[in-house]
Amino acid sequence: SIGSLQWAFRISKCLPFGLSVDYNNNILTSGQFNGSADFDPGVNVQTLSAQAGSFDAYMAKYTQHGNYVFASRFGGNQLDCAYSIHETADSTIVLSGFFNLTADFDPSLTVASLTSAGSGDIFVGTYSQNGSYLNAFRCGSIGFDFVRNSTTDKKGNLYIAGGFDQTV
Repeated sequence: SIGSLQWAFRISKCLPFGLSVDYNNNILTSGQFNGSADFDPGVNVQTLSAQAGSFDAYMAKYTQHGNYVFASRFGGNQLDCAYSIHETADSTIVLSGFFNLTADFDPSLTVASLTSAGSGDIFVGTYSQNGSYLNAFRCGSIGFDFVRNSTTDKKGNLYIAGGFDQTV
């Protein structure tokens, strides 16, 4: 409460963009990474690997004390990024950003791919509080479209903010 450092850790090869706290004070983060990155700041290793030569999107969850809960990668073989992450009142995690060409949004062995209409499309994915895939959708134009932030209201309505290139 007085601004003194409680803890910190580094995840190499990651560009974090989204940060929020869930209803249990766990920390949610999202962004993009390339190569292989260890998302567990402790002695264990929890490595995610991006598609060769690309940046993939990620989401990760940590306890309020910085202990690893889970991390997941999303994307395809082009540039993908998760700019925003937050939890809804029913404990659903909402992840949003942009993807190129075809990208898989299910972190399990099951494939849940979306294909963009142009050079990049908006995606919104929903996940359970333990990171399991629920659903995802895309919208976009033949140009480059993206989400930089999203939120939900108390009624569960989703609001996204970003940009689009042509008619969406």
